[in-house]
Formats: sequence, C-alpha cells, structure tokens
Amino acid sequence: MTQNNIVRYYVGLKINERNNESDEDLPIHKDEVIQFLDEKEEIEGFTIQESQGYWKGEVEDSVVIEIVNPSVTNESLQKELAEEFKQESVMMVELKGNVVF
Repeated sequence: MTQNNIVRYYVGLKINERNNESDEDLPIHKDEVIQFLDEKEEIEGFTIQESQGYWKGEVEDSVVIEIVNPSVTNESLQKELAEEFKQESVMMVELKGNVVF
C-alpha cells in the first residue's frame, strides 16, 4: 500500500471585511466554497464538512475541506481560498496516510 497525501483546509464562513450598510460580518455559504472548488479542473474530488471553529476567541461557522492526492500546490490553494473568501488566514494541515477506494 502506498502513502497518499491528504490535505485539509479550514475556512471560516465570515468575510473578513465590514459592509458599509452594517458593521456585521458578511456570511459565506458552503455552496459558494463548493462552487469555487468545483470550478478548479485540477481538483477531481474533495470532501467538505461544516464545522464550528474558534479564531481569536470568537466562534465562527467554518468548513473543513479534505483533498486526497491534490494535483494543485497545497500552498497555492490555501492562498486562493484566503483571497477568494477574504480570510485573514486559512489553516492547512498536511497528512500522510493510506487511502483505498
């Protein structure tokens, strides 16, 4: 059995900017993240899970994206996710493991 690269990205679901009409954070919907990933031809598949994360002492709705053997550079996708969804930070965890389909 060969070792596979497994990458997880933790993305908050609040835009890190203030709306001019309100001082509330703007929400991001999970479907927007799915659409963003689905449009990337180099990503053949992924798993996305809703979660709650904590960032700088505040609870935030989040998603965890898991990709096995990504064909995109891990750091480039991390940066793209942060830019697309206006996040101060996107956490990335790289793992090695056996994956069987």
